[in-house]
Amino acid sequence: MLGPMSGSTDPHESVSKVTTDSDEQDGWSQLLAVLDKVPFMAGLKRDVASLTRLVYRRRLGRIVAIGHSGTGRSQLLNALLGGAVLQVGGAGQLEPGQWAWVDAGGKRMAWMELDANGETLSAQTRRALDREPPDVVLVMATAEEVERGAGQVLEAAIRVLGRRDPAPRLIPLLTQVDRLDPAEAAPPFPVQKRDAIRAACRAFQRQLDEANLVADPVRAVATPNAGERALGLGAYGLYELRERLAEEMPEEAQLESARALDAPKARRRIAQGLVQSCSTLSITVALAPVPFSDLAVIAPLQGMMVTSVAYLSGRAWDRKTVGEWAASVGLVGGAGIGLRALTRQIVKFVPGAGSIVSASVAGAGTLGIGRSAIGYFLGDPALPAPRS
Repeated sequence: MLGPMSGSTDPHESVSKVTTDSDEQDGWSQLLAVLDKVPFMAGLKRDVASLTRLVYRRRLGRIVAIGHSGTGRSQLLNALLGGAVLQVGGAGQLEPGQWAWVDAGGKRMAWMELDANGETLSAQTRRALDREPPDVVLVMATAEEVERGAGQVLEAAIRVLGRRDPAPRLIPLLTQVDRLDPAEAAPPFPVQKRDAIRAACRAFQRQLDEANLVADPVRAVATPNAGERALGLGAYGLYELRERLAEEMPEEAQLESARALDAPKARRRIAQGLVQSCSTLSITVALAPVPFSDLAVIAPLQGMMVTSVAYLSGRAWDRKTVGEWAASVGLVGGAGIGLRALTRQIVKFVPGAGSIVSASVAGAGTLGIGRSAIGYFLGDPALPAPRS
């Protein structure tokens, strides 16, 4: 599914912005209003700002794919998002040099394709890039194109990068490596084919160095079409590319990008950071003498934490999912109730210790709930992740 392109809508409209619903906006505003009344708020600003960017101000990741026609740009997007989003070789789906809002069953991304034809960027493309600068620029060429010289592709990359500050990450891709001889060999490739891939990558890297382009090491990828997959040819290099793309996104685009790219390491890293921030906030709020802070701040904070982890996983947040997760977290919930009862008893006999014990319970409870959500929605990290 393609959404409106920036060249065909209101010139001030953001393609990559994610509009949160009114309930989410109201809940986060109320939470911040309460936190503003908490003493020592200065020490919490970093966690609050991080959560605000990650969850509330989140947007789509923005990727520009530069290459000649037939390099496999649309096919790569389909492979990255795990669905037939764009018709490979189809005309009229994308307006070259303009952002498109792409949705593959809830996996969303802002995507732009640029033809490496030696021409300067159009005024329309420059406006689109200035309005919404790319997070990552993919420079794509086949082994045959590298052998002839990928000068036009590199020149297009230089024009896109311009003098942007901060500069987007440049990731060069050697595409369609499955078509190198022997073409019928499927991954893992035989030695002869791996040697040919490494030689083409080195040649591409030399051309990048000669153009004074600072970039990631060249990556080799293969994204076979449906017919090739039916013959047993699998994808190559996609697992590592997905993780790298998710890693390079700025904080406000990390959640949507890790969800869209199905990057398990990135999802777990983001979820763990989110849980840790929420636990720290819970401890600080519990230490502060704010009446009903457990209900006013900690409960909504925990709710936001769990729903964010669920969203990150790609799971639907419906009644069935809530029930299954609640059943899986029963032990943690029961432990929390027991600890709160113990806290009340300690407060009776140790005056002044209430806030400290309450903070410990709040932090441990939030951390336990967060870890259970990660385990339920993102799976067991001890199990091997699928590779493609």
